[in-house]
Amino acid sequence: MAIGGATRVLGGWTGFAANNLRIRVYGAVIPEPQEYAPVFGLFALDFVILRRHLQKKRHRQQATIS
Repeated sequence: MAIGGATRVLGGWTGFAANNLRIRVYGAVIPEPQEYAPVFGLFALDFVILRRHLQKKRHRQQATIS
């Protein structure tokens, strides 16, 4: 499908040309696992840090009550 000189392929614009101006956009439709790994790794690390912080806080509160 072409709209004003643009071509659309599988949900992503591949290029546009008007008045000798050309713009090309490259993008992956499906991200690779290597792109997800750092994000999930950071979430896991944040979870561990938060859990340890809350356990220490809870332990300190129980020590002051006893």
